[in-house]
Amino acid sequence: MNLQEKIDRYLGESTYEWKGPIFINNGKKIGLGAGTSDGHVNALTYIQWKKLNVPEKIGTYYGNRTLGDTLIEALLMKLQFNKRVDFNMWSKTKNPTFEEKLDWIIKNGVKLTSKGIDYNR
Repeated sequence: MNLQEKIDRYLGESTYEWKGPIFINNGKKIGLGAGTSDGHVNALTYIQWKKLNVPEKIGTYYGNRTLGDTLIEALLMKLQFNKRVDFNMWSKTKNPTFEEKLDWIIKNGVKLTSKGIDYNR
């Protein structure tokens, strides 16, 4: 039984109310997660997060900056320079959503686990 099956068995997917980027490990890392109706937040891998069929919630982090912007920026720092240039050119021409940006970055070699990734504040 994999982690998602354990989570679904324990909580049931129907109790998830939202999914989106979250802070992990007391704000030292950032990653993806889902929130339940009773206020619990569970860190998820990219594949688990993608499979959830609940609305996205991307909260504000600082001023007008969102957690999604912070996560995308942290993930881009894991890419090689030429891949970052490709991403910037692609995103300027397509105007992609948060999920499309995540898909592009993951397909181009960045691994996002339930432990999250380090980021600079």
